[in-house]
Amino acid sequence: MITNANKTEILTGENNAASTDAGKAAAATETRAGGVYVHIPYCKSKCGYCAFYSRTDYSSSELYLTALKKEIDSYKTDCPFDTIYIGGGTPSSVRPGYIAEIIGHIKRRFNIAADAEITVEANPDTCSRGFLAEIAAQGVNRLSLGLQTDDGALLRFLGRRHDYARFTACVADASQTGITNISADLMYGLPAQSADAFLRTLAAVCALPLAHISLYPLKVEEGTPFYESGIAVDGDLQADMYGAAVPFLRERGFDRYEVGNFAKTGRESRHNLKYWRLAPYVGLGAAAHSYFNGERYQNPDGISEYLVSGGRVQKTKISKTESAEEYIMLALRTKEGINLDFLKSEFDCDLMNKKPAEIKSLQSRGMVEYDSGNLRLSDGAFYVMNSIILKLL
Repeated sequence: MITNANKTEILTGENNAASTDAGKAAAATETRAGGVYVHIPYCKSKCGYCAFYSRTDYSSSELYLTALKKEIDSYKTDCPFDTIYIGGGTPSSVRPGYIAEIIGHIKRRFNIAADAEITVEANPDTCSRGFLAEIAAQGVNRLSLGLQTDDGALLRFLGRRHDYARFTACVADASQTGITNISADLMYGLPAQSADAFLRTLAAVCALPLAHISLYPLKVEEGTPFYESGIAVDGDLQADMYGAAVPFLRERGFDRYEVGNFAKTGRESRHNLKYWRLAPYVGLGAAAHSYFNGERYQNPDGISEYLVSGGRVQKTKISKTESAEEYIMLALRTKEGINLDFLKSEFDCDLMNKKPAEIKSLQSRGMVEYDSGNLRLSDGAFYVMNSIILKLL
């Protein structure tokens, strides 16, 4: 474990008590622009399917804000950052000024690019005009709205606190504040949801001024109310829905650039692409993770633990072999696929020479394509992505 006092190791290779040449050299190897993620673990209510860490008791929110600022202050780096992502939880549900304070503090501490993508997640029921004006004034230029579905009965089943009319009002309000890069989250494979109904939902949201759509199949994970209730999902139906959604969205200008993410040209999530490309990122807050210079850092999962520890994190060194495998798994999820030169230069992994028979077999079956130094899945191979990944590891 390392404490908040020496967290500067993450980004500078330095310890407050001592500094080593080896540490400085290691820090110098990470030159790509990084991303900053902040977790806001508060929600007005807990949805039946949600397995993310969040709490409905806001009594600790001010202490949490103070702890976040201290954690931000613990970093010392000149590394450039060109994305900020405020997620949760529900960032739009905290008091006025809360998110603005966090963004302002990050900008004062970190080297944030002038053209940085700054995203804030919001739920329609708490995404007021005042909130939108507040975050726009702090340079927020991307809004991620949790819609899930336009069906009122299904929204109530999921435990959502809004209706479709409230969502469309948020989209209009955001556009008026100047935030035009708007994303919507949608779920599919819900109980009693037909494939035709899902396509009608897609048609409705595509008619709005959205730049990005994220699709998520309903998952019933252990520890959630849905799991305790014995709710089941139909995997075959979910596959059919996804298969119909891909061409449907493409025809309407939303290109699939990652398995579950679709964007209009130039509107891909720059922050999320960092995860899939194994780029550096810093995670702030309870349950947040960081990745830098081949090392991962994990903050305590609970709010109380986070407040007591002062931002203490668990540090794990990732070997080049492990990093190569992670990159292969993550990059294959994307439209561009594996950059073979990057894989070789960063992780000493020459995949074309390591797996020639497997790659040749996958190419002959039309499962993967090689173009301009990238190895990527063919359009139809996303359905069997996991089996292909296993062949290449």
